[in-house]
Amino acid sequence: MNKRSVLLKKELAKANKIREKAVLERDKTRSSLTNMKKKKMPQITAIMKQIDGWEKIFKAGSKDSG
Repeated sequence: MNKRSVLLKKELAKANKIREKAVLERDKTRSSLTNMKKKKMPQITAIMKQIDGWEKIFKAGSKDSG
């Protein structure tokens, strides 16, 4: 019984260590993604506005020819 208890404690400690490592990795990844979004958002917004402009031109052109 004692050996089993020690083994289970070791397994639990190992599982906790793995879980903590996964949580740290997740937080690091989320932080990195947030930073990327902050850097790229102005660029994305500008491109989206450009696309919207093209769509308006296209729609206006198709109304004139139709």
